[in-house]
Order: sequence, then structure tokens, then C-alpha cells
Amino acid sequence: MPIESLSRRWLLQLAVAALVTVVFTSQVYVWVNLWPMRVSWWSALLWSVPQLLVWGLSIPLVLSLGRRVPLGGSRKGWKITLHLVLSVLYAFAVLLVLDLSDTLLRWSYLMGAPGSLVADIDKTIIYLHMGMAVYWVVLAADHAMRYYGEVRAHELQATRLAAQLAQSELTALRMQLQPHFLFNTLNAIVVLMRSRPKDAEHMVHRLSDFLRVTLEGDPAQEVPLQDELDFLRSYLAIEEARFGDRLTVRFDIADDVRDALVPSLILQPLVENAVRYGVAPRSAPGTIGVRASRRDNDLELEVWDDGPGMRDVDSPTSHGVGLSNTCQRLATLYGDAHQFALADRPEGGLAVRMSIPYRTDTRAVPSSDAVPV
Repeated sequence: MPIESLSRRWLLQLAVAALVTVVFTSQVYVWVNLWPMRVSWWSALLWSVPQLLVWGLSIPLVLSLGRRVPLGGSRKGWKITLHLVLSVLYAFAVLLVLDLSDTLLRWSYLMGAPGSLVADIDKTIIYLHMGMAVYWVVLAADHAMRYYGEVRAHELQATRLAAQLAQSELTALRMQLQPHFLFNTLNAIVVLMRSRPKDAEHMVHRLSDFLRVTLEGDPAQEVPLQDELDFLRSYLAIEEARFGDRLTVRFDIADDVRDALVPSLILQPLVENAVRYGVAPRSAPGTIGVRASRRDNDLELEVWDDGPGMRDVDSPTSHGVGLSNTCQRLATLYGDAHQFALADRPEGGLAVRMSIPYRTDTRAVPSSDAVPV
């Protein structure tokens, strides 16, 4: 049983014990003070100790009956009626034990009480309500505790299922990028084999290194930004073999964000998109930039190019797998705690900007709207 559940159960038992102690002490205090004498609350509490012990030792019986005949489920009317009868029998049984123990042990006399503190058998009916009250308080408290435990268990199970679903979705999205990139690269190698076989051979070697990094890398959903940049450089080595002097890449990475966590493979599809739409269609040289910096509690990432810009693009997902995949992964990981936008640059070209929570601890949860993974 979890420590939290044990703590709640102990607190509940202490609360019930305190309530019963107050009730019985008050009963003794009022009963004795009806005599032509006065007694303190402390004396009343002391004289109530034997009663409290007997009632306390009888509580496991109530708990056992409550578990054998739970109040929930079907046939509630029958169960309540049965517990009503059991509570009467329980009260009679406990009061009988109190009467017999007081007769045999004379604990009322030994403690200085003015007469028997429990009813004789012929007066038990007067005190019956006390035993029934104890029975129903214990029964209701145990039922509430077990109901709360079941609700918590269902909530935890739902959370685990949601996390597993999100993990599966993120893994599927991540794995979708690898064949997408691989097919594009293989097509480029086929083209180079005809006109530039040396470059094609060099590109095959770069692809081999890139795949080795991919297959041997950490499959975690988030990695330090520095690891993501190293992975990106492996990819860019392939593209530089393909485009030669036509491709220039600029990195502008702040030193204080290199340890920040980012989704793995988050930059590669954006850079690939920039190469495909900002560099490949032109015969002139093209430039791609990658920027990362921190603003307050957010990490800001940007991938830009000096190509033709958005042109007639109507939505961020119009370019296909790369951008739509990125949008879905950010939404699943960070919920409302992220931003993603495309915009034409004033100096020409397109900029893809992202903002995610800045953190370096994988145990931290970025947003209450995001599903933990």
C-alpha cells in the first residue's frame, strides 16, 4: 500500500478515535454531574478509558463487516437494512462485554467512579444509540476511504493510459521523420550518381554516419539542445555534399541554452524544409540559419532561410510531413505552453519560430495542459 494511502488511513483512524473519545468522555461527564457531585473533564476522560479500549478493540469487527457487505454496488437497500440490524447486535454485544468486565474486574470502583459507568443489561436500551453511532461512523469512514482510494486508482490509471498514448504518438511521429528523410536523401544520391558520382559516394558515407547516430542515439523524447545540434550537423554534412558551395549554414546559439531540453529531431525537419524550399529551387547560393536563445522562462528556437518565402502557402502544415509533424509533437509535449509560427522575413526568405518552456530537468512538467511522457 502506498505511503500516502497509509497516512490517510492513520489520519482517519485518529480522527474517529478522537471523536469517540470526546463522545464517551462527554457522556461520562454529563452522567456523573447529574449526581449531587461535580467531576472534571480529566476525571471523566480517565474513567472512560476502559470503555474506549473495548470499543476500540471492536472496531476491526465493524471494518470486517463493512468489507464483507460493502455499501456500494447493487442491492443497496438490502445492504443498509442488514447493516442496521448488525449495528444493533454490535451495540448489544459491546455493552454486554462492558457490563461483564465491570462486574468481574470492578474497574469503575478501582478508578474511583461513583458507581458503574456502563448500563446493566436491563438498561442497555438507553445506551444503544451510542453503540449504533460508533458502528455507523466507522462504517461510513471506511467506506469513504475505500471509495476515495478507488477514485484515485482510476485517476492514476487514466493518467498512465494517457501518458502511454502520448508516448506512442510521439514515438510514431518521431519515427515518421526517419524514413521521410531517408527517402529524400536516397533520391538525391540517385540523382548525383549520374552527374557527380564522387559526391554521391561521399554522400553515401555521410548517410551511413548519420544513420549510425540515429540508430545508436537515445530514444528519449527530449534531449539537450547541444545533442540536437550535433545531430543536425551530421545531417547538414549530407546536404553540403549534395549542394556544395550553394549551401551556407549559420549557427547563432547562446551559450546559456545549450543544456536546455528540446524535442529530439525537432530541428532537422525544419532545416530539411528550408533546404527543400529555400535553397534547392534556386541556382544561386542560399543561406540557412539556426538560432537559439532564452527569454525569461522560455527557450526560443528559429530556423530561417533567404529563399522565396511563403508565397501562396496558407497554413504552416502545407509543406507536408516536416512542419505538420513538428506542430503535433510540440502540442503533445507542451500543450498551451508552446508557440509555433511561420513568417516571411523582411530581408527575404522564411522564418520558422518556436517557443517552449526552458528547463534542463527531465522530471519537470512544462505545462498542466501537456500530457506527461
